[in-house]
Amino acid sequence: MAGRGYLHTYPNGDRAAIVSVVFRCRPRDDSPPCVNDSESLDVGYFAPDDLPPNLIPRHRRLIAKALENRSAAYFQPNEA
Repeated sequence: MAGRGYLHTYPNGDRAAIVSVVFRCRPRDDSPPCVNDSESLDVGYFAPDDLPPNLIPRHRRLIAKALENRSAAYFQPNEA
């Protein structure tokens, strides 16, 4: 997802156009997920009916779309 609702200006004046891409997938084995960079604090797997309560609404919508099991990609570029 992208569009007007995904433009962000940081306090220092830097601007970013955020693009969200969601993939529906499953773990390949029982290895626990791990953080692989300095930008993330934590990573984990969640059941669709037990998502963290602090998810922002657009992330909940993206997850719901991924769970629809569509055969085609979903695009909504102008979401506010």
